[in-house]
Amino acid sequence: MNLLSINNIDKSAGNKILFENISFGIESGQKTALIGTNGCGKTTLLKLAAGLETSDKGKITKNRETVIDYLEQNINFNPEDTISEFIFSSENPLTNLIKKYEEYCMIMTNSHSDNDENEFHRITEEMDSMNAWEYEFRIKSVLTELEIDSLSIQMKYLSGGMIKKAALAHCLIGNANLLIMDEPTNHLDLKTIRFLEDYLKNTDKALLLVTHDRYFLDSVCGRILEIDRKSIYKYEGNYSYYLEKKSEMEDSLKKTDDRVDNLLRKELEWYKRQPKARTTKSKSRMDAIDDLLQHEKFKSSSGIEITLSGRKLGKKILELKNLSKSFGDRQIIKPFSHVFKQKEKTGIIGPNGSGKTTFLNIITGNLASDTGTIDTGLNTQFGYFSQTADDIVI
Repeated sequence: MNLLSINNIDKSAGNKILFENISFGIESGQKTALIGTNGCGKTTLLKLAAGLETSDKGKITKNRETVIDYLEQNINFNPEDTISEFIFSSENPLTNLIKKYEEYCMIMTNSHSDNDENEFHRITEEMDSMNAWEYEFRIKSVLTELEIDSLSIQMKYLSGGMIKKAALAHCLIGNANLLIMDEPTNHLDLKTIRFLEDYLKNTDKALLLVTHDRYFLDSVCGRILEIDRKSIYKYEGNYSYYLEKKSEMEDSLKKTDDRVDNLLRKELEWYKRQPKARTTKSKSRMDAIDDLLQHEKFKSSSGIEITLSGRKLGKKILELKNLSKSFGDRQIIKPFSHVFKQKEKTGIIGPNGSGKTTFLNIITGNLASDTGTIDTGLNTQFGYFSQTADDIVI
């Protein structure tokens, strides 16, 4: 069954044309990845498909049975909401009933009134009548895999990774049959990425996603759509298949460019030998030369090079002595010491909420530690790219 059809749409951002006259469809259960260089319009196209933006031209048609959940790259939320309020914020009656059930389960574990007990029994009877227990079990399974064990915490107290997990839970437990996801693996720990990969591979829901995680994309998606030169190109296979076919296409385009260059060289030599008087035949040949000159050559995608002017580093780069950090009764970092050396490449790993970003904020001076000292080398300069990229310091 066709869930979504995109027909001959155009979209511009200011004076820049992102794409023109593109068309494709999404079928039930189809796992599709959208790729392209930064700034080509991937996120814009996802928002168009989700109905959050309108195209400049063309038509987007959604099947009446299509229900879409959209996971955006930068999560919007009310900081005062609890995790429960954020996750269960939908118009789905079944989801709202389970939200009430979970709330009353918490109430029943503490001192409660007779009215509370009566309401709890009424909700459980309604769960019976709506056959909601299997759905409730599925929701609990997702929350357990995402390690969301307390629904009463306010969103403002969550790390970037836990906010992403809450947004994933909201998306996965809904009744959508089409999931649209923009960079779903960003800020997630490895365990959660593996869970999400398995979930998306095995779900019967259709998927349209953007990700820079090649291995995730290769494992999950069996169809690639590429935005390139303002058009869309379709590849019916995974990312490895795309790379193979893309290479073949680029070789073919380069050969075409070589043939055009050779022909143009010969025609220009002919033009130089011709007398000033032009015949009808020579005018026709001149028009052909003009067409050759208008030929748009293939340009392979290239990354952006950033060159930074640097200072000569001394022997001392950065030395941490007995750093520790706690929030309330929870100790995030036990006393820790380390000396960073020149050209050292260090990775920081750990589950979401374990304190990785806190540690980075401490060593870059954005957050004070509880104990210990940080000894920074004379010419040491920090380049800090945060999770949200609000402030990029170089």
